[in-house]
Amino acid sequence: MISTGDRVGASRSDCPDAQPVLVHNNRPMTNPPERPYRRLTLSVNNKMLAGVCGGIAEYFGVDPTLVRLAAVVLTLIGGSGLFIYGIAWIIMPKP
Repeated sequence: MISTGDRVGASRSDCPDAQPVLVHNNRPMTNPPERPYRRLTLSVNNKMLAGVCGGIAEYFGVDPTLVRLAAVVLTLIGGSGLFIYGIAWIIMPKP
């Protein structure tokens, strides 16, 4: 039986050996703070070819030059940079 007070459990008349359990959740329910909604899109400001590297840099908050450098290194190592860039260009929406 749950009463309107702070006690949870059976009443003393049901079970003489039962001890009341106190509940300490008197705080109001609050929602966690909401984070701003971020979306991975092609960049309009940091655009060189299609805006893919600039969009990735804006999303993660890094310098676009670092993302472009990583794309060039991936391209020189095995050509996967061009493949990833092309797929990202197709998939990423315009703002």
